[in-house]
Amino acid sequence: MDGYSSREDRIVAEFADGHAVEGIAFRYGLTVEQVYAVIEREVGPAAQGPPSHYPPQPSYGPPPVYGPPPSYGPPPVYGPPPAYGPPPYYGPPVVHPAPGGWPPPQGHPDYDAIVAEYGEGHDVDAIARRHGLTAEQIYQVVQRALANDDG
Repeated sequence: MDGYSSREDRIVAEFADGHAVEGIAFRYGLTVEQVYAVIEREVGPAAQGPPSHYPPQPSYGPPPVYGPPPSYGPPPVYGPPPAYGPPPYYGPPVVHPAPGGWPPPQGHPDYDAIVAEYGEGHDVDAIARRHGLTAEQIYQVVQRALANDDG
């Protein structure tokens, strides 16, 4: 041994020599609060260091060494997408008129809605796209509706 009679005496001596309280606690299997309690019990409340109800003082060892931040791979490269050809065409569906200029039977368009939209001033191409017709067919629907109202 190093000449001290008890474990408590060695704790107090290490503390007096300036050893970090955290290191003393680790060596003796105690908590920092328990080390301060031993020092207060052996030396009294006027001992160096804070009483047990204060948080422990920082040790004066070297500062912690932090490594570089973790790498998550190379930074993203932004640019144009790879060339896969021209973008798809999203125009109105192709409707092949049957004899007489009307679309083939695939459900009948709502002619009243077409005439109402045209009367409200909606764009003819937009009306045609919504109803699956061509602009020419929209004009034919409107002309027939006007002819029926006059007759």
